Amino acid sequence: MNLKNVVRVLLAMLAVPAFAANGSMKGDGSAENPFQIEDYEDLKAIGKGAYLYSSNYILTKDVDASASKNENCSGDICRGFIPIGKVKDVVDSTIFYGTIDGQNHTINNLYIKSADHGSVAFIRSLSGSIRNLKFDYLSVIANSAFYVAGVVANSHGGEIHNIHVFNGNVQGVGNVGGIVGYIESDILPTDISWGKILIKNVSFHGHVEGAKATGGIAGESYFVFYDSAYVDADIVAKSQKVGGVVGESVDDFIMNSHSGGTITLSYDVAKEVNQVGGIAGLLSSGAIELCYSTMNILDDSTTKEKKKSSYEIGGLVGSFKTGNVNGSYAAGTIEGTSEVGGLIGYSDLGYVNASYAIGEVKGTKNVGGLVGRNHSVIYACYAANVVEGVENVGGVAGYNEEVDSLWLGPGRNISSYWDVEVSKVDSSAWGEGLMTKEMKTWSSFVGWDSVRNVVFEPCVNKKCEWRNVLVPEEDCMCQTDKFIKVWMIDEGLSYPYINRDLKPVYYAEINEEYTTKIKNKLNTKSHSFGAKFDGSRVALRFEIPAAASVKFSLVDMQGRVVKTADLGQRAAGSYFETLDVAELGRGRYVGVLQVGGKVVEKTTLNKH
Repeated sequence: MNLKNVVRVLLAMLAVPAFAANGSMKGDGSAENPFQIEDYEDLKAIGKGAYLYSSNYILTKDVDASASKNENCSGDICRGFIPIGKVKDVVDSTIFYGTIDGQNHTINNLYIKSADHGSVAFIRSLSGSIRNLKFDYLSVIANSAFYVAGVVANSHGGEIHNIHVFNGNVQGVGNVGGIVGYIESDILPTDISWGKILIKNVSFHGHVEGAKATGGIAGESYFVFYDSAYVDADIVAKSQKVGGVVGESVDDFIMNSHSGGTITLSYDVAKEVNQVGGIAGLLSSGAIELCYSTMNILDDSTTKEKKKSSYEIGGLVGSFKTGNVNGSYAAGTIEGTSEVGGLIGYSDLGYVNASYAIGEVKGTKNVGGLVGRNHSVIYACYAANVVEGVENVGGVAGYNEEVDSLWLGPGRNISSYWDVEVSKVDSSAWGEGLMTKEMKTWSSFVGWDSVRNVVFEPCVNKKCEWRNVLVPEEDCMCQTDKFIKVWMIDEGLSYPYINRDLKPVYYAEINEEYTTKIKNKLNTKSHSFGAKFDGSRVALRFEIPAAASVKFSLVDMQGRVVKTADLGQRAAGSYFETLDVAELGRGRYVGVLQVGGKVVEKTTLNKH
C-alpha cells in the first residue's frame, strides 16, 4: 500500500465526529452497523470526516430539513442544501457508492437552488443504492443545469427502490427527472444479471419542468429495468423527449407503471416541441409492458396561436423506434400539430400488441385514434375515441407507411379496429371500423382468442441461470403447459380490456442443454441467441430446435440493414460464428436472427 492510500485509510479511521454538527452518528458505517441519521445535521454530515460516500446509512427518524431554505446564502439568494457528492470526501471520492436506507421515514422540506450547470439533486452521482425513503416538499431548482432531479442527478448502475416524492418541484434545462436525471445500467442488456431492476416501486407527485429529456421519474435512461413506477404530475415540456415516466428511453424495459396529470407543451424555449408521451417521450429499442397513462398532453393555449408546432405526440409514447409495446393503454386527451396519436405519435420499426387508446385526440396532420403515423407491426389493438384533424385523419392510423423491411417481416397491421360512432371518423390508413355495439361484442375481434401468454410457475428441483449467472431460487420460474388470455370483455357492456392477472415474467431454466429467457412476449420463442462485437468482428451464438435456413443481419438505429450474412441450411443444434464487420462505424446496432425465413430473435449490440 503506497503512502497516499495509507493516509486515506488513517483519515477515515481517525476522523473526529465533530464533522457532524449535531455530534457523532451512531454506528460504524458497515452493512451490519450502518451510520444512523437522526436529524438534518446528521444528513448534512454525509461526506465529511469518517462519513464516507462508500459507507452505509439508515434513517432512524423523520428528518425536518426546513433550515435548508436559509442556508448557503449570498445576499437575498439562498442556495440551500449542498448535494451529496458536490464536495469530495476524505478519500477524494464524489460518487456515492454506499447505501441509504430510509426505513420508510420522510425527509421534509428539503430545498436546493443551484447556479451550477450540471448534476444537481439530493445525491449528485449514485453507484450504490437508495431505498425505503420518502420526501415531502422537495424543491430542486437549477434553471441553468443539465442532469437535474429530485433524488439522484446521475446514476450508473445504482439502485433506486421504494422512493417516493410528494409535493415535489424540480426544474432544470435538460436530463431532468422527478427522481433521477440520467440513469444507465452498468452492464449491457444482453448481459443483464438476475435481479438488476434498477428502479422499482417509485413515485413522484408534483411539478417537473425541463427542455430536453425530461420525465416524471427519469430524464434520460439506458438499459434500465423499471418495475412499478408511478407519476401524478404537472410536467412542462419546452423542447423534446418529454415523458410522463421517462423522457428519453433507450433499451429500457418498463413494466407495471402508470402516469397521470398533465404535460403542457410550452414554446418559451423552442419554436417546436416534439417526442412527448404519457409514459415515454422517445422509446428506442426498448419495451413497455402492462403500463397505462391517463395523462392529458395539452398545447399551451397562450402560445399555440403563434404558429408554433408540435409533432410526435402520443398518449403512451411520442416517438417509438423499434422495440415492443404490449398490453398497455392510454386514456388522456392528446393535442399536437402532426404525428399525433391516442397511443403513439410516430411508430417506426416496432411491434405494438394487445394495446388500446380511449382518450380524445386533436391535431392537424397525420392524426390517428391509435397511431398518428405508423411504420410498425400492429396486432390485436383498438381505438375508441374522438379523433379530430385536417389532413390524414384515421380511426386507427392517420398515415401508414408500407415499406418492406427485414426487421418487420410480413403480416403487419392485423386484426385492429376503431369505433366509427365515437370517433366520428369513417376511414383509416388501416384497420377496420366497427359500430359501438360491435366494439362491445367479443366475436367482432377476429383472432383475439389466440392472443395468450404462457403461464410460468416456480421451478421444482431445478437450478436456473441466465448468462452463466445463477438465479435466486425464489425467482426461478419455469414454463408450464397453461395459458392465460390477454384480453377480457364484459359482453355487451364494455370494450375489451387487458386481463388484470397478467404479470411480466423473467425466467431461466436448465432443463435442456441451453438456457433461455423470456420477457412476457405474446408469442414466446424457443431459440437461444447471443451476439456481441469483438473488435472488428461480431461473435455470434445461436441454437435452433429443428433444421432450417439461417441468416443474421445487423440493423442500424435508422432501421437500415447494414450487414447480412447467409449462414445456410443448419441442422438442429448449437452454433458459434464470427463475422467480419470492420467496415461498420462505432455505434449501436440491432442483431437480427432469421430462421426458416422468419425473424425469431433480436438483440442490441454496441460497437466501441
